[in-house]
Amino acid sequence: MVMKLDDYLCPQMTLQEMAEGFMGSPSWSSIKADDGGSYVNLKGDITFHEKPVTALIQFKLNQDDTFEFQAFEINDVPQNMLIANALLTKMCSNKYGLY
Repeated sequence: MVMKLDDYLCPQMTLQEMAEGFMGSPSWSSIKADDGGSYVNLKGDITFHEKPVTALIQFKLNQDDTFEFQAFEINDVPQNMLIANALLTKMCSNKYGLY
């Protein structure tokens, strides 16, 4: 399966390309939640406010095999949508950059 976000967010890249171009040591895990939904967790190293941190981004698998953003944490602390959108936008524009 190609891990693709909803087309409006980052149509030119897969989630894997976004992760590998932005995070250090990205890893993936999947869960089946009590609500019956399938979720994918992406965990990796990033720099936030010039400090190394561990990021966890959760996506829900949609019926059309695209992924929808669900949650974002830095060092196990939940972040708001403003921070999450900034991160995803930067990940999408940073295809060949380093984290």
